[in-house]
Amino acid sequence: MIGLLVRFFFICCILLGVQSVSFSEEMIAFKYLNKGKYTTYVTSSNNFSRDMSIHSNIVRRLLQNNFSLDRISPKYYNITIDDNVVFFGFKFKQYVFEPINKDRFKHILWLDENNKLIKIEVYDNFDTLTFAFSGLNLIRDSAQNGIDHGGVVSCNNVGEERHKKHKKECKQGSYRVNADEEFFKGFKHIHTTIYEDSALDLAFDDGLNKVSVFIKPCKVEKEPMSMVSYGNYLFTRSINGMEYTVYGSVPYSTMEEFVRLLNMNIGKVMDLSRTKQVITKSLYE
Repeated sequence: MIGLLVRFFFICCILLGVQSVSFSEEMIAFKYLNKGKYTTYVTSSNNFSRDMSIHSNIVRRLLQNNFSLDRISPKYYNITIDDNVVFFGFKFKQYVFEPINKDRFKHILWLDENNKLIKIEVYDNFDTLTFAFSGLNLIRDSAQNGIDHGGVVSCNNVGEERHKKHKKECKQGSYRVNADEEFFKGFKHIHTTIYEDSALDLAFDDGLNKVSVFIKPCKVEKEPMSMVSYGNYLFTRSINGMEYTVYGSVPYSTMEEFVRLLNMNIGKVMDLSRTKQVITKSLYE
């Protein structure tokens, strides 16, 4: 069994372009683009259970969710499925999700026969790899170490570490919402965090890509700023005394549309958030 896992981890490293590793137990690997440079994070299962870094928290998000094709709308993606991908003697199922209108990012997923994640790659609209992840099933009884293993439906850890300081100061709390109706272009409102300084963090999900919008009052309006951070696009701009920071796997043009719609109706957005209601397209229609 250990020999099989060792062999399989070498496969994962090859898939992610990891040049050299040393290990004596099950491992995971994670590669991402950050400020113009690629970084690779490789860790063992034992170290992972104790690691509270940004990298490990992103990986935990990836391991927590089950893949569901039903959640991904063919209205926004061309979906190609290959049931017979064979690599080093292992058989996988490959899903390619190509955005129809280039308003979100392309995903390639490899799943095993149990629908568990083997590999994920994310490409922006310039066909640049922004994110790659490969994980074994680590240790089957690893729940005792606080690790929950599953498939994946998203590549990004939106709003989780980015506002860690704010979360510690938060008095009003964080909660999930269940939206039946979309907010914008297939993205549904899934989570809200409210902070004591009148700031909000709103998370939206289309079943594959996610977008987080952090909103806070600002006294001085800043010039718009954009960059790639931990494998996701990040965009910040100020409008009418409010600062918007958008983080996710969508192009900057889509981020600007999110900001425009939310800013046009910021009073309603604040009211809906404070009353724990779902934000849908009825906000602007």
